[in-house]
Amino acid sequence: MTLVSRSMAIRFQCGACSQPIEIDDEWALKAVACPYCRKTVTAPVESTLDDVSAIPTASPLPAGPASPMNMPASPYPAMTPDSHPNVIAVVALALAVGAIVVVLIVLGVSAAHANDLLALQEAIEQGAKQGQSQVQIAMDYFSADAGGVPGWVIVVGLFQFAALGLALAALACGLFALTRKRRRGLAIGAVAISGGYLFLSCANVLFQFA
Repeated sequence: MTLVSRSMAIRFQCGACSQPIEIDDEWALKAVACPYCRKTVTAPVESTLDDVSAIPTASPLPAGPASPMNMPASPYPAMTPDSHPNVIAVVALALAVGAIVVVLIVLGVSAAHANDLLALQEAIEQGAKQGQSQVQIAMDYFSADAGGVPGWVIVVGLFQFAALGLALAALACGLFALTRKRRRGLAIGAVAISGGYLFLSCANVLFQFA
């Protein structure tokens, strides 16, 4: 009389999703695929759960270390580079908006000192008629005898450099974001805002030195 060995079921919780699953005891200490989350787990030597009805059976994996080649196909769609969010486009638009906010602050500070700016503009126009450079005129205007450079002028200068840096960063990020397929509208907006600001800034500089 031949005795037929009968495999026993090992019941345990998936280490990834904590769902109860079972596997034949011949797969003890081997890699199996959870029927719920499709993650690869190692089956224990013996059951760690009591008899639970309707426990799905895990799928045994081929022998050898778990790898993408021998893992079962996942029921969930894989993420591709084009399906990832275009975070750089959001960053580009945020930088462009930040540049505009800084420009508005500069305009607000300048408007609060409109009389001083008009006086400086008149001094520059008079000095230009005498062949003096704008830099030399500004240095003479804010000389030590006149009290030195006011704090608001320093603030305006620093904020202008900050706006320029933000606009350049937004332009670079926006152009890079255009190479992605998602959120190109945000990237186009960032490029338009930053590029427009840089164009106007360059045109203003050329106009002043013309």
